[in-house]
Amino acid sequence: MLYFLQNLKLARKNSGLTQKQVEEKLKLRSLTLKDYETGRLKIPVETALKLCDIYNTDLNTLFGKYSSIKHAIDLGSIHGLWDKKFSNVVLLDPIIKAHVENYKDQYINHSILDIVLIELSLSAKKEYILEITKFMNSLIGIDGKVLPSEISLRNSLLEHFDCMNKLKKTTQYIDSPYYPKELVKSLYPLPGKHFIIWLLFFLAHFDKDVDYRELEYIERLAELIKVTKSNFDYISQFFYSEEYLNA
Repeated sequence: MLYFLQNLKLARKNSGLTQKQVEEKLKLRSLTLKDYETGRLKIPVETALKLCDIYNTDLNTLFGKYSSIKHAIDLGSIHGLWDKKFSNVVLLDPIIKAHVENYKDQYINHSILDIVLIELSLSAKKEYILEITKFMNSLIGIDGKVLPSEISLRNSLLEHFDCMNKLKKTTQYIDSPYYPKELVKSLYPLPGKHFIIWLLFFLAHFDKDVDYRELEYIERLAELIKVTKSNFDYISQFFYSEEYLNA
């Protein structure tokens, strides 16, 4: 936390802004930013993201390296999709690892999802993102709790692929879970299917209280997008393994 507070203050100074100027930009009450920078107030997820935009930085830089996978999840994993901890866990998956190996020279400068989708056309990538957003919205709403961190992760995914204009087409599934009747072509490649299951399991663990409805949804979805039971079990069992529980 101390590391984060130091970085938060440094990022503001590097941007050339005073606390008052930032408060005016975000329409915060006087001295709120001071309270954030000294740790007197816990900074909301949405505010942290807005500060990243103002300071031209990202949450990974502000928080520094996460001490563990669970620490990243505890912090909300706002940009967990791009975080190396998340990527390293996903790379435990043999299907995804084999695919990434073919493009390891590009891995340093791209997120793992960029590499997973690297063989798809731009339109196919957007089609994939639209589907995955439907799945995420379904999982976000299925337990009756909608967390700001879950919404932020979903939005960061859409923004990264310039698909925020597709959001309205998916929000209905927060109230009524989406089960695809047939697969769109962008969901055929195995690495993309496996990535979806990893992402949904991480999303289910955001509030540290995994609901049985979340698990049922992920399992049923895995069947519908044709992830084999053995591969699904491999992914799901990771979240009950000592490697994860002791992380």
